[in-house]
Amino acid sequence: MVIKNTKVIEKVAEVETNENESTEPTLSEEDRTAIVSQAIKEMQFSRRYKQGKIRNWQKNEQLYYGKKMEATESRSNVDLGRMQEFVHTLLSKISAPLIFKFAKRKEAQLKRVVRLNALREVDAQRDFWDIKDLVGKKQGVIYGRAAYTYSADSVNGYQAHLENIDVYDLLVDPAGGGIDVEKMLYWGRYGVVKSKEELQAGLDSGDYDKVSTQAIIDGSGNNTESNQEETNKMMRMYGQNTIGKKELQTDEKYKFWEWFTTYKGDRYKLLLQAQAGRAIEVCPLTDRFPATKQFPLGPWCLWTWAAFPDLTEFWTPSYCDYVREIF
Repeated sequence: MVIKNTKVIEKVAEVETNENESTEPTLSEEDRTAIVSQAIKEMQFSRRYKQGKIRNWQKNEQLYYGKKMEATESRSNVDLGRMQEFVHTLLSKISAPLIFKFAKRKEAQLKRVVRLNALREVDAQRDFWDIKDLVGKKQGVIYGRAAYTYSADSVNGYQAHLENIDVYDLLVDPAGGGIDVEKMLYWGRYGVVKSKEELQAGLDSGDYDKVSTQAIIDGSGNNTESNQEETNKMMRMYGQNTIGKKELQTDEKYKFWEWFTTYKGDRYKLLLQAQAGRAIEVCPLTDRFPATKQFPLGPWCLWTWAAFPDLTEFWTPSYCDYVREIF
């Protein structure tokens, strides 16, 4: 849980200085290109590692969504709904609401922690945590892993952001293990959507790279692009008896990878279109999530849990994996 300060709403008093320009180091074009190239290589590596696991997921989906195999003999093929029954029964047993708790590390932090936990309760109601928790748990039962991003900011007033990540859209550093996401050198999620107006606003404010963003705005939308993530999700749709692409091509919708990586000992956040090799944002992670003593490089905003946690493996088995052969 982190409080994300991306904008300062109220103008603070200016501090006199003898220097007219900022002394903060800027990212060179060479480093920027190297970070984008590294991110794309990391995606390809973690995707290959994960793809074998998806075969199990597809078997679970076939049972849950009732995809029937053609019978070799002329006999009835009755759907007993056992996997659906199993999933929904298990969900009813883990109905405790999602909760994040801020804990004090020293007595002086008590008042601040009490206020943060009170604020969290408001966030849960305002940000529809109950339904997000439910669909997250459902993915945990079927796929063995549930994932979210969680942060807050003060843009246009305080706002909390808890977002589900479809496990098909999530890629992680396999060497990071399955317990502490801070041990990962990189991770990211696909499907972050930006409209043309949002891209233009980021271009005008200077938050997004001028050349790359303008090229994307001048081009067509990429919401129907084909990649491994979209292919896997399309296979899931067949089990639900829906056929074909889910989206109509439009020039008003642009999809990006939100990627987090480590480069020369520092952490960076990227917003990029991997197929085009074009990044509209490459910035130090601490520009989005301030460094602390606990997280000197800035914290990853990934929050995730496994059905069967394992020290060395992130993509662990699911509950459905263990009952599939019985059914």
